[in-house]
Amino acid sequence: MLCVVFLASIGYWKTQFKHDPEMQYDPLDEAAMTQRKPAPDVEFSTKAGSSSKLSEYKGKVVLLTFWAHWCEPCLVELPTFRQLSKQFADKGFVVVPVNLDTKGEADEFIANFWSNESLPFETYFDYEKKAAKEFNIDTLPANYIIDRQGRIVVSSYGFNDWTSQSSIDMIANLVAEKN
Repeated sequence: MLCVVFLASIGYWKTQFKHDPEMQYDPLDEAAMTQRKPAPDVEFSTKAGSSSKLSEYKGKVVLLTFWAHWCEPCLVELPTFRQLSKQFADKGFVVVPVNLDTKGEADEFIANFWSNESLPFETYFDYEKKAAKEFNIDTLPANYIIDRQGRIVVSSYGFNDWTSQSSIDMIANLVAEKN
């Protein structure tokens, strides 16, 4: 069992930008835009304890990523979002990382990691795993690209190369979409 958990945590089964085919649509295909499913309006909290909902980001393209401090692929992937954030923030793109550790478990780790990596976005917390359950998370990292209307465009599990040209092009196409 431990081996299965370890392999799942590194994205062994779902690597190389594999997605849930029911949640992946060609951002350039206008007809496919109507097939996009609404993202659950999940709630997560800030380190200070205030809550935030996914719907607060409606009007922006969101990269929602679920991660944990013990997940090595997550720790490799999180810094790659820095480039996307820098490149597209002024075009309505936002990275929303949601940590799945228990309360207090990773506080010091997160503060040091965010500082050391100079990550330009805040992390949120899902201590009770309610958001993770709504998204049926079973592998970390788990990532969702959500369009300006709050619909899931792409879901991916395991480590992905978010600095690849195809990833950058996908985000560029989504931020250019008309509302």
